[in-house]
Amino acid sequence: MKTRKLNLLLVFLLLLPLGVVLLGTGCKKEETRDDNLVVKEFPILYMGYNLKPEKTVIIRDQETFDKVFSKELVTQFSVMQNIDFFKYDVLVGENFYTRGITKLEHRFTQSGNSYLYKLSVIYNDALPAGNFCYGIIINKLPAEANVKFEVTKI
Repeated sequence: MKTRKLNLLLVFLLLLPLGVVLLGTGCKKEETRDDNLVVKEFPILYMGYNLKPEKTVIIRDQETFDKVFSKELVTQFSVMQNIDFFKYDVLVGENFYTRGITKLEHRFTQSGNSYLYKLSVIYNDALPAGNFCYGIIINKLPAEANVKFEVTKI
């Protein structure tokens, strides 16, 4: 009788971790990747770009990049130089701010074949207002990818 109890206890103790693992997995959620597609962030750009107000662009080649950004601007920032457009895309946008900008917080998420580039603009009343350009370098997106740009001013 004592042996049987020990065997049952041993089986229970061996199956307990398996039960915990199975309970912990839960139901499968849609795969969402958060920020892992961001390779590099552009600095806040105030001049040297060719975008209309509130315009957003997915840059997939050097020719388009050269139309959007002046050579003088690109030479000032190493992050904007020598981008391999076979491996990467660039997401850029232009916006207006009513107060000075302290910093930008970039967030890039994926849900299925839809992507969201969310930019949070952190203000500082001591700095002047005006237009600015923002952007990130990301891993190459599928040609049919749908990218939504969202700017939140904090």
